[in-house]
Amino acid sequence: MASTIAGAARQAYTSMTSTAKVADLQNDTVDPASQTNKGLTTDFGLYVSDTDNWLKAQDGTHTGPSLLEDQIAREKIQRFDHERIPERVVHARGTGAHGYFKVFDNRASKYTYAPVLTDPSRTTPMFVRFSTVQGSRGSADTVRDVRGFATKFYTQEGNWDIVGNNIPVFFIQDAIKFPDFVHAVKPEPHNEVPQGQTAHNNFWDFVGLQPESAHMVMWAMSDRGIPRSFRMMQGFGVNTFTLMNAKNERFFVKFHWLPELGVHSFVWDEALKVCGQDPDFHRKDLEEAIEAGAYPKWKFAIQCIPEANEHDFDFDILDSTKVWPEELVPLEVIGEMTLDKTVDEFFPETEQAAFCTSHVVPGIGFSDDPLLQGRNFSYFDTQITRLGVNWQELPINRPVCPVMNHNRDGQMRHRITKGQINYWPNRKEVAGPVPVSQGGYADFAQKVAGIKQRVRTPKFQEHFNQAQLFYNSLTPYEKAHLINAASFELSHCDDPVVFETYTKLLNNIDFNLAKQVAINVGGIVPDKPARHNHGQVTPTLSQLYYAPKEPTIVSRRIAILVADGFNLAEVEGLRAAFKAGQATTWIIGPRRGYVYPAGEVVGEGSGVWADHHYEGQRSTLFDAFIIPSGAEHAQKLAQNGRTIHWVREAFGHCKAIGALGEGIVFLREAVQLPGVQFAQNLKSDTVTTSYGVVTAGKYDSASFAADALKIGQDEKGFVSNFAYEYWIIAFWLWPITQVFPFKELPFRAKEHRLSHLVIMDLNDLHPPDDYSHRFFIWHEWIQAHGPLTNENVFDYFATSMFYDKQSNNQVLRMQTMHTGMPLENEAEELRRFTGVEFAVVHAEPPSMFIIHKRERLSPDEGTSSAARNPKMSNSSCCPNVYTLVSNRLLTSLNALQTSLQSLRTHRPSYTPRTGFVWPIIEPPAPDDASKQRGTSEGPASSTDDQDLSGPPAKRKPPAVHERQQNNMLLYNAMHTTAVHASASFTLPVAAAESTAPDTPVSGPGPRFSATPAPAPTRGATPKVAAAPQEPIPAKGPPGGGKKKKKRTATMSSAG
Repeated sequence: MASTIAGAARQAYTSMTSTAKVADLQNDTVDPASQTNKGLTTDFGLYVSDTDNWLKAQDGTHTGPSLLEDQIAREKIQRFDHERIPERVVHARGTGAHGYFKVFDNRASKYTYAPVLTDPSRTTPMFVRFSTVQGSRGSADTVRDVRGFATKFYTQEGNWDIVGNNIPVFFIQDAIKFPDFVHAVKPEPHNEVPQGQTAHNNFWDFVGLQPESAHMVMWAMSDRGIPRSFRMMQGFGVNTFTLMNAKNERFFVKFHWLPELGVHSFVWDEALKVCGQDPDFHRKDLEEAIEAGAYPKWKFAIQCIPEANEHDFDFDILDSTKVWPEELVPLEVIGEMTLDKTVDEFFPETEQAAFCTSHVVPGIGFSDDPLLQGRNFSYFDTQITRLGVNWQELPINRPVCPVMNHNRDGQMRHRITKGQINYWPNRKEVAGPVPVSQGGYADFAQKVAGIKQRVRTPKFQEHFNQAQLFYNSLTPYEKAHLINAASFELSHCDDPVVFETYTKLLNNIDFNLAKQVAINVGGIVPDKPARHNHGQVTPTLSQLYYAPKEPTIVSRRIAILVADGFNLAEVEGLRAAFKAGQATTWIIGPRRGYVYPAGEVVGEGSGVWADHHYEGQRSTLFDAFIIPSGAEHAQKLAQNGRTIHWVREAFGHCKAIGALGEGIVFLREAVQLPGVQFAQNLKSDTVTTSYGVVTAGKYDSASFAADALKIGQDEKGFVSNFAYEYWIIAFWLWPITQVFPFKELPFRAKEHRLSHLVIMDLNDLHPPDDYSHRFFIWHEWIQAHGPLTNENVFDYFATSMFYDKQSNNQVLRMQTMHTGMPLENEAEELRRFTGVEFAVVHAEPPSMFIIHKRERLSPDEGTSSAARNPKMSNSSCCPNVYTLVSNRLLTSLNALQTSLQSLRTHRPSYTPRTGFVWPIIEPPAPDDASKQRGTSEGPASSTDDQDLSGPPAKRKPPAVHERQQNNMLLYNAMHTTAVHASASFTLPVAAAESTAPDTPVSGPGPRFSATPAPAPTRGATPKVAAAPQEPIPAKGPPGGGKKKKKRTATMSSAG
């Protein structure tokens, strides 16, 4: 009933906002469900009595030959054979929607007399098509690529097309290079690989030899290349057009679309996963938002330069590889576009939609932009090839204003023109020219003088100033993402000439950028900059600049993770609250179907329909999620490896996570998020927020009544806090790395005064699937250096990173094992290559943070960085920039120390090959570890009180039985890891519920690796399958021996 009412409301609203173009399309729209005719017909109207059997010559018992005379069958097959038209050479993958455009007032009349830009009483119908560039129609939506942003205005003076992108510049300056660029970016001709990405030799070879592309490459490798949604990206006209006003004055203009929701991007890891999990993510996202009534909106802005000022800049304003910095040419917002209708049929509307840069209306014209000049020819010619010469008669392309000319005939002609006259001039004066005074198009009287020659002017030969400006203007984490993206792409180039050439080119943009990428991809590491970096910045090039003024969760996808036994009242209250904020909620359960709340019998009672099951939709497809309360529900979640992976993955992608009641216990005990603080009392609705995790003990009717959705930092309600936390994460803590004031970090610095800190996950340092490699380096480090200390802890991570980056790491591991080459040499080698400084800061146990000093900011840069992010305003005084590597998903320094203590007493003579996630957490012996760290029940002592320096004490060779015991410990730990997906957790729900209001039940208890291990915990004991009783050899083959066969185990939590 509710869905019927909602559908009727949407239909009513759509009919009220229906535009002239929507009405025009109704003339060609047929609804088979409402037809009154008898049934199926041929294309020429003949009723078809049998559409399942071809006419054959047969005797009723044996089949015979099919007859060519069967016109019905031939028509059906022939129409099918020709259903596909040639796909676009570029921008083949796309989707579209209808909408409308309005200007706010006539403020633009000082630049143009075009009514579409000056008449606020008009509502101009629009059609918009978003697309990727490189891939074919079957490629994925979330690849790293430029996005097309093409808009068609159906004005009363004719169609006006802005054929733009989500990036304001382009790869080339002159259109004559367009075939070369497209050939280079497309899949390589010998094997048609790769699809939907630029990570291949030909593309990077081209841009490495075409330095004019440097600026565009910076944009494409930035987070702009992986937008979260079409609705959350800017649009740019790219080229320089002109406007002409009523005084016959001309202005150069660039067009901009500014999204209402702000500019968001994926995390790269997220984008990669969504490519496989939902290749149509962006298409569905646009349709879902419109169907939900959360209509996407963009402000329309212009930049204008008077003709007299054309040459007042140090760049050529007609160069499409350059932006017009807003400090020099401010944006003027003049209107707004709204998309409020999805297409009825994809092919005739979206696929046959055709755009041309040459389609303008009176008051808008062209400049001498050499890329635009070529596009004006190319786009029109392309549409003729794809759709035929009469492509503008197709319903989606035809104007809503009157059309009359003497064009005739051609393939697929639709229009029927009566009369004898098809030329001008004619004796009847039919369809003659329209004077400018009556609305005819006027070309600006431009003076042109020159010599015919093939040259580029001096300003067109400067290619790096704006590439530097863009890179300088990014936040530290945006720079890190760009470095990672360029490294990823170039690492897929297997021709050394290609990646060495481009790493040299990068040195013209930024020395540190070039050096880091060269180290990552094996390029030539520069020893000095090839070009001075001017150091200029502008805040308008960072995505943070475009955050909406008011926090919003409109159209955001919020998952509610449930199992049988959940709290139904909470879920209903949450869904109602988020609906009020126009967010969409999705129930994710153990199955697609009914999931039963507490008190209901599974399979018999009244349940809530789950939209997807745990395997059907991953956390990557949602913006945030919540775990409601319910003891049985929480216990079942804890027993499922996929749900644990769900939460950890979302936390790693910096998504807002909410939990209520026993859902908190699930987070704390099963998921284990180190450093996160949780609500202390499960009987209180007091909200606790920590690192994007929002928790409250309960959420009942009273809580719901008091929790009117108002997104703000000082709000008290759970939903309001959760929405605000999403907002903060989406913009200020976005996306996996973050810059924020030192005073907010949960650790105390000893000797270091830190200003800008970039959070990174340790998973960035270790490949998540290379367990044996990870363990080997760790184990060898123990033998060579003993316990980790403040002095050597980063050496270990640096060594591990160094090995991870080597293509022959197996050889290096064997060399280390058999020659005894000290690993610290490798760490020093890495330091020599990178030139970075390292330090360690650790908090009260069990937290650990590793500080990696990266660079220094000048006071001006620090000020501009703070201006971009208000949360950084208190930290802009200190010029040092650091990277904070947090081990939040793996282990603590104390837990790691315990593991080292237990393992450094022995050295197995074989290399373990069973899948392994470090560290192993062994219960400390009462006479050993308890002296240093207290008993398992007592609080851990501060790391500062321990002597963590110096090599381990020399030990006598262990006796045979001791070696066997140690080997058994090692084996059990590895087996524990191998079966970690099957581990079940007994949650301390009863204890939590009975806790007194002032008794904390949260806080960072003993912390574990991503693998549950047999260690004593406070209030929760992971249950792990026992190791099989099979003999463990005291001695095995040497490190170069054969690999042990991995044991089969259900690895559902490994993702």
